[in-house]
Amino acid sequence: MIRNLWETNHIPGKNVYLVIDSSQFTTKVVDVSALKPRQLMEYISRELTDVERISNPVYGYFPLSGGERKKEKLKQVFASVAPRELVHGYVECFAGLDLAISGVENAVGVTMRLAEKLLQLSDATCIVQFADDMPLINLLLVNGEYKYSSRNRMFSESGTPEFAAETARTVSALLQFAKAQDLAQKIPQVYIAGLSEDELQIYQDSIYQIDAEMEAVALQLEPVVKLGKAASQELTQDVVAACEEYDRLNEELQAASSLGNSMASLKSSVLAYPRVDSATEEVVASCASGLVTAEISSYDAENGLLSFDAKAGNVDDCAANEPRMRITDFTLDIKRV
Repeated sequence: MIRNLWETNHIPGKNVYLVIDSSQFTTKVVDVSALKPRQLMEYISRELTDVERISNPVYGYFPLSGGERKKEKLKQVFASVAPRELVHGYVECFAGLDLAISGVENAVGVTMRLAEKLLQLSDATCIVQFADDMPLINLLLVNGEYKYSSRNRMFSESGTPEFAAETARTVSALLQFAKAQDLAQKIPQVYIAGLSEDELQIYQDSIYQIDAEMEAVALQLEPVVKLGKAASQELTQDVVAACEEYDRLNEELQAASSLGNSMASLKSSVLAYPRVDSATEEVVASCASGLVTAEISSYDAENGLLSFDAKAGNVDDCAANEPRMRITDFTLDIKRV
């Protein structure tokens, strides 16, 4: 399925970045000073206290926009750690499909970076939810900056009213967290991505029951998607042209192969019919030799009926030839005319 996805959409097989949504990732926002990459990794490993339960861990991080505190010379990074075996397993799986994985990212971190790109969330104080079947990722933003994230496993079936209502109920936990943090700002909006129009209506009704003053809005992802497509097209015009030529030649090859198969089937059908060849004609002639002259007049290939005319000088010679015709390998129905 993965190989078909890549081939159908003409996706390059190199520099692939894989997003994994797994509970085996441990994440944390860390305040760091100016450190070299190796020192930063060592610092992150000490900050992620849960790392002791992970054998052979692998780390990753990225800086959060708006997370710099210039007076203190600190910046915030989103750090994550996962078992090396988990990451290595995915890398080997894709390598078997001739796809080179350049990096692996945690789903929560990717949604955070996506939120930073959306103008709809610029400087917003809100809750953001990304529903993707069973996993649900939640973000809390204050003035456009990341404050908190959580991940839920949904139990209701995606696409049902129960799923939309369950998604809305997770907002209560985020509101409780915000209250515990003594946030001065009220959270006026919650944005949701991944629901259908029918689900969105149920979701909005459920949010109203939780907080009548909170507005539930569908998250608009089209601007980022269009931007990504535009950037991709700038780099892949030649590749697209080559792929179109490949598709054309592949269609011609398939058409030729189909024609060849049809001809082979036709040949088998033709050869399955009873045939009249020179050997058949020789048998007929040898049986008639000496008494009569025989000449094939017609042949019905559908039922294998062979008709021939036998002539003799007198009737007695024709009668005498009948037994000779019947003792051959042919089943004959001799009729006198």
